[in-house]
Amino acid sequence: MPTAPVVNIDLPAFGAGPHFCAGAGIARALIAEIALPMVFDALPNMQLAGNAKITGWAFRGLTSLPVRW
Repeated sequence: MPTAPVVNIDLPAFGAGPHFCAGAGIARALIAEIALPMVFDALPNMQLAGNAKITGWAFRGLTSLPVRW
């Protein structure tokens, strides 16, 4: 089975408190409605290969999500 390359992407964060991005909800909705279905269609056998790692307070989010296909 070929292995996929590890891709590290620095994504802009949405911040927290009074500096929270007003467009964060729209951005997350677009990711959920457009990007994720495209990934799932392209990789129908994709499944979790370990535990997701979520860190942070002001910039809380996934820092690792191991998958295999």
